[in-house]
Amino acid sequence: MNINNMKLKLHKEENETNEQFNTRQLFILKANPKNETELTNIVRLSFIYRNMLILGCKYTSKLEKKITEYL
Repeated sequence: MNINNMKLKLHKEENETNEQFNTRQLFILKANPKNETELTNIVRLSFIYRNMLILGCKYTSKLEKKITEYL
C-alpha cells in the first residue's frame, strides 16, 4: 500500500478476519498520514479502531476522540 509516497506492508494478524483487516486498511487510508511517525501511530490506532467498530470495545474518551479525528 502506498500512502503519500510512503510504502506500507500491512500484515494481517493470524486470527484477524478479512473484514477486520479491511477495516484497518480503510482507517489508515482515511487518516492520510503525512510522515513515517504519523503512519506508525495510525497503524497502531487502526487496531483500536477495529476493536471499537467490530467488537464494540470502549476506550477512554481522549483515545476515542483521537481516533474520530482521523475519520
